[in-house]
Amino acid sequence: MAAHAASAANIPLEQLPHRVHELPPPGTIIKVIDEQPDRAQSAAEFLRGRGYDASIVASPPHDRSGPATAYLWRPSDFLIESAQAIAETEKLDFCQWCDGKSAADLACGSGREAVWLAMAGMTIDAIDHLPDALTRAQNLARHCGVGERLSTRQIDLRAGHLPGEYDLICIFRYLHRPLL
Repeated sequence: MAAHAASAANIPLEQLPHRVHELPPPGTIIKVIDEQPDRAQSAAEFLRGRGYDASIVASPPHDRSGPATAYLWRPSDFLIESAQAIAETEKLDFCQWCDGKSAADLACGSGREAVWLAMAGMTIDAIDHLPDALTRAQNLARHCGVGERLSTRQIDLRAGHLPGEYDLICIFRYLHRPLL
């Protein structure tokens, strides 16, 4: 892999339209870095068109090799708070609590919560009825190095049953009362 700045995330210009689900909320400041000014300009214009405060910065020293390990996306704040509360009840670090456990992210969408849990060490079933959402979730997991911990399952949750038993179940931005 090419060298990069220590705190940089990497979404190549060619992939940007297909990876918008990996971006932070609109209005966020994003600094665009590319050695080719025309590519940096194209990326900044794309981001501005989607509501980001994008600015082009001079290329910082590329002092890291290998894949970038910073990410622009983040899971739900509620998931982060809940994870801390779960860990505190058992006097563990959340990653220690996750070790060997399984979770389901129902109506997973682009998979941010599922991937975050996989990064913490859980095995995840990312469940949605939309195949394109499942593709985005699997791609996000692969980009974050946890593709082997995340399985996608195309299920219509309105049928009212889960495909297994889990240590943790997440549901964000979806409500189907009979399922609950």
